Amino acid sequence: ENREESAASVTFVVRFLTLEKTAIVASPAGGGGDAATAAHLPKPRAITTFAEARFVFLLAQKHLDAALTFFKLDGHVTDHVYLMRAISRLYRDLSLFETDEKRRQAMFLRRASALQPLVDQLNPRVYTGLLKMLSFELGEVYLTLLEMKSARIEQKLGESRGREGGRGGAYVPSKAEGEKCDEYCRLAIRAFEGFVPLYQKDSEGGREGGKAIVWDLPSKEDFGPVFRASFHLARLYGRMFVYGGPGESAHKGRVDGNKKSLEAYEWIRNFAAEQLERLWSGEEGGKETY
Repeated sequence: ENREESAASVTFVVRFLTLEKTAIVASPAGGGGDAATAAHLPKPRAITTFAEARFVFLLAQKHLDAALTFFKLDGHVTDHVYLMRAISRLYRDLSLFETDEKRRQAMFLRRASALQPLVDQLNPRVYTGLLKMLSFELGEVYLTLLEMKSARIEQKLGESRGREGGRGGAYVPSKAEGEKCDEYCRLAIRAFEGFVPLYQKDSEGGREGGKAIVWDLPSKEDFGPVFRASFHLARLYGRMFVYGGPGESAHKGRVDGNKKSLEAYEWIRNFAAEQLERLWSGEEGGKETY
């Protein structure tokens, strides 16, 4: 009995058809037609339309969802995180073929909904490496959403200014549009602010507390993401309340944001000079990498 129970407890076999075989089965020709004439899964470089990309997306999503039924966060943290990142990147790749801006935004919101719960739940002391990947990627997702929303507003402003004689009235961003941009900006800031300290051995006090920060940046590969995240933060601090209207609170928010942005740029200059000197000392031309 013990042997049978032991064998039953370790016998777990999962088989997935290859994507190409699944494509044959899923295609109209695969439903009983000649397999030789079945529509095969297109190679990546051959995909040129949204329909082709969506077909691959749905197949991959099906397999990932099946894997997630077993690799749950409780008990399979690393596998679960990598599967959720794969889902996020599926939406990223599909968005490259989408021409409708609202649908592209929806895809990036799906990416955020896949990553944000992981960042909120994982213990930074235990899963530092995973959180580094997730936080940076999440910050880029929110930054992209901010860029898309801002670009749409700027397009409307440009069209309004371009009307002959200003007929039809000047366009003014709505309160909802401004608040949505600020929301994406805050979320991007929170993600990148969560990312940078993961490379600090001693972050107590931080920049404002006066206590020196001890960085854990043993290589150039570690410095690059921290530098880019810090640069993103400097830009994002100055983008709060850009479309917040003429009110006093919005004006104060813009002034405070620009002050914080300037301080961040000044900090980056010193930080970059120190790390570049340490990591690229003795190398010619290496400091232009970042």
